[in-house]
Amino acid sequence: MSWFLFEGEDSFDVDVYHDAMVLFSGSSYILQRFPPTDNHSLKAVSAADQHLLNWCAGELKDHPQIPHLHGVPLVLHDRFGALSIPLAGGRKVLRTLILSQSQEHSIKANLEENHIAENHCQFERPFSNNSIPFEREIHPPSLPSMLAPWAMIRIPKSLELWEFYLEYLVKNLHPEGLVGAGFMTKYFTPKLLKIAQKYFHHVHQGQAWKKSRILFLSHPKEIREEQSLITIERKGTSCLQQLPGVFSSQKVDDATTFLLETFHKYENLCPKHGRILDLGCGNGVIAQELSKLAPNAEIHGMDDQWLAVLSAQFNCSDSIQLHWEHSPFALGCSLAGEPQSGVPWSPPFQMIVTNPPFHLEHEIDLSLPLRLFFESRRILEPGGSLIVVGNRHLNYSTHLQKAFASCRVLRQNKKFEILQARV
Repeated sequence: MSWFLFEGEDSFDVDVYHDAMVLFSGSSYILQRFPPTDNHSLKAVSAADQHLLNWCAGELKDHPQIPHLHGVPLVLHDRFGALSIPLAGGRKVLRTLILSQSQEHSIKANLEENHIAENHCQFERPFSNNSIPFEREIHPPSLPSMLAPWAMIRIPKSLELWEFYLEYLVKNLHPEGLVGAGFMTKYFTPKLLKIAQKYFHHVHQGQAWKKSRILFLSHPKEIREEQSLITIERKGTSCLQQLPGVFSSQKVDDATTFLLETFHKYENLCPKHGRILDLGCGNGVIAQELSKLAPNAEIHGMDDQWLAVLSAQFNCSDSIQLHWEHSPFALGCSLAGEPQSGVPWSPPFQMIVTNPPFHLEHEIDLSLPLRLFFESRRILEPGGSLIVVGNRHLNYSTHLQKAFASCRVLRQNKKFEILQARV
């Protein structure tokens, strides 16, 4: 299986697949990371995933009460399907909460690789009916049989997202149900317990296994006050609002601030007409500022994360077009891919702006921004430019020079640099 970013002598291939195996109820399953990475140390499975599966096949299976509860089990924060794939292969159906396009593509691809029917996983995402803010259920359960008898979750890096998941669980878990929450011990913080105790009466840790542990949560509490939207204050302008788990929840991050200052410093940098794309738009702050600088331009924002695109709706004017469905992070879903209904990539863009991600939870994966750079070249018009802000030590210019006709440093400080690459 392979997907090359573009053809020719200057092609750059980050599609390196590294298999990982998990065991469940006597069967083995092979999983791959999607999109693929050239970092051999990054795998689709961790010890925390296998720990959860061992618990599910052993203690949970032998539990005196849980196996007799009706309903469909629920899986959360399962990035590559390390939990969903074995469960789908070993039982009829499960529910998996989806927060990104790349996550959905990853799980679907791994289902196919393991010859498991896709309908064994029921994908759901929060606010899919645009019932924002904070009506948690996709289809609010009305009968106990619709609630999950048990759930498994990999604890996320973001504590705000952890709380978001816990609130989702409380509303979708059977009152007598049980949750196993796996994590690697090096990432433990007492705040995980403190937050969990807000939502469950019983919270305790299991024994360590291969440097991983499981938090067991039971007897969900009644939620009296739902988690509120996060507000980011901005000096001299309107504040931003965003949902939990979206990048930079405390303030507008320093790299973005430096980028926006540069656009205001060099007014001719932003085209006044044509089409402009904020790639990896997050809460929409860049797209909104660009719409002010170029009110006659057609502004688009796109992000892989569902909660980010929903957050951008709070902060962007109606004229800005926001997209989630055609993320270049997702397997086989290139920006310029095959013509599809609703794909906004034609005609090409005059300018693409990005503060690209290079972290995936606790991992650093430079193939993520590189994929965005090389895909961007496909959808820029001749002479069009890609504006990138990033940490200077990441040396993005070396990679941009491979794909673009020219690349120059527009501005830099001690930590960040802003690059302009032209087709």
